[in-house]
Amino acid sequence: MAFFLASFGLPSETDHFVTTRDGCILRLIRISNPGRPVVFLQHPLLASSWIWLTGAPLMSSAIALHQAGYDVWMGNSRGSLFSANHTSMSVDSEDFWSYTWQHMAMYDIPASIQYVLTHTRSHADGLIYVGHSQGTTQFFASQSMPLDKWRHDSEHHSLQGVWTAGDVPANKAVKLFVALAPIAYINHMSSRAFALLSRLGIAGAVERLGIRQFPAAEAEVTLLREVLKAFCGGSMTPFCVAVDQLVGGNGNNQHINTTTMDWSLQWFPDTTSVMDMNHYEQLFLQKRFGLYDYGWFGNIQHYGTMTAPAFQLEQWPTDIPVALFRGEYDEFASAADVDQIKQRLPPGTVVYDKTYTGFGHVTWLMGDESTAYWLDDLRALLHQYADAAGQGEHPTATAPATAVRRGTPLWI
Repeated sequence: MAFFLASFGLPSETDHFVTTRDGCILRLIRISNPGRPVVFLQHPLLASSWIWLTGAPLMSSAIALHQAGYDVWMGNSRGSLFSANHTSMSVDSEDFWSYTWQHMAMYDIPASIQYVLTHTRSHADGLIYVGHSQGTTQFFASQSMPLDKWRHDSEHHSLQGVWTAGDVPANKAVKLFVALAPIAYINHMSSRAFALLSRLGIAGAVERLGIRQFPAAEAEVTLLREVLKAFCGGSMTPFCVAVDQLVGGNGNNQHINTTTMDWSLQWFPDTTSVMDMNHYEQLFLQKRFGLYDYGWFGNIQHYGTMTAPAFQLEQWPTDIPVALFRGEYDEFASAADVDQIKQRLPPGTVVYDKTYTGFGHVTWLMGDESTAYWLDDLRALLHQYADAAGQGEHPTATAPATAVRRGTPLWI
């Protein structure tokens, strides 16, 4: 990735490693702009920080924000290409893959943001968090965790828990949350393919078979990418349209840049846990925004109740403003479900709410040039919340000895 960014004359740092409280080692990517306001980008499901560079240079949101004067940091969720490591577990073990976005909310997001704040010395200024799809789910969950129902409070480290015990509280660390294709409720999700798979309980069945990782091996990742490139390379074939609707939630398939899609297939799909995918299946079937359902016996062990508790968006910190970017044809983040998010958040929390005509679920990442105006809206919004002056820096961090994943490409 460093070579890729350098080809556009962009300064990058790919040697930032964060160890979470539960031992996962995450890599952060930085397009550096020292002393400038900080923006943190969190990718969606089955992706990595590469997704923010699709359409480079003109249509890449990461590059656009850097050129607008921001210090851009990109997170990588556990299990993805850049973050498949642990201090004590093998990445081939079942335990490593026993996680969902719930654990990313509890551990990955707080650790990553705390690292960025410390490294850039931006505690006084805070940062702006921009998430897409699962990147929004993680942050919604991080700020609405029902701690009174969580039995392992000594092991739970939410944003509030980490930062009030450490440097600054969460509501001072994040001064704006931008939600692209917001996902918390998917009660009205209209993707027929996803609905069918969910009703058949495919993800849950696969998990019960003991398969923890998806795709299950690097060879399968490569095979899937080659198949997708063969059928989707440069054109929207019927097969490609079906895949786009299944994983992209683009009901009308408008404004997708086929060249960008072709390029992104070099890195899509990335890996995640089957448990992570099953958690979304549960949200759809149970029609609520809840913690992972382990079954009544497992729920008693984890939560002290027979049913998995619901997240409490009503308890959202009122001084973390929320911006909602919706797509007209988004089959995953439906208008009704985003409305429910807005209704559950405390009054006055949502400071921006706009539906973009013709946008699907991934248009924000792979849209054609006619959709570029959303980036203008984003820059204008961020300008309202970004401080003009930033802080200094600490020396570049070094990677822990265990942080080199077998098979990791040399070009990162």
